[in-house]
Amino acid sequence: MRCFIKKKKLKRSNRQAAKTATALFRAELESGQSSVEAAILLPSLLFVIGMMAQPACIFYTRSVMNAAAAEGVRVVATQSSRTSAAEIESFVKRRLRAVPNLSIFHEGGEDGWQVSVDANESEKLSSVEVKGKFKPLPLFGLFSVALVGEGNSEGELVAKAEEILRPEWVSGDYDSWVGAWGD
Repeated sequence: MRCFIKKKKLKRSNRQAAKTATALFRAELESGQSSVEAAILLPSLLFVIGMMAQPACIFYTRSVMNAAAAEGVRVVATQSSRTSAAEIESFVKRRLRAVPNLSIFHEGGEDGWQVSVDANESEKLSSVEVKGKFKPLPLFGLFSVALVGEGNSEGELVAKAEEILRPEWVSGDYDSWVGAWGD
């Protein structure tokens, strides 16, 4: 009986060895396939990430520009006679510091922004316009500018905000409004 058990164990170990050898042989055959897949997948993945990076940067820059222009036009609408256009431009440029000084976001630093302030008292309309430039990435730049729909192939973005200085239904001036609440 001992002889039979040894024989049976030997047969199992042979089968196990054969399965292991087959698995190793298959692994050796398929080991090169994963590097070919990685060689195809990795550049494709980097290309897709690059295609998403530039539009994301443009959207961020444009949203900060729109917010800065909107805040600037509110300052113009509520300004006192002592507030100058240079102070409002400085206020808007301070808000634009939220945009990183990287060429895919914005080029030129703080001096690269062009801010124009217009308070037309006769038409009771105020406006603030912000212009800035970014450098499109090679290969992705034209696609991202087309995707975003803003700017041009040189990478110029424009944000403009307008607001009515004083609605027609509002009468009086600031002092009369303050006086209405009492001292």
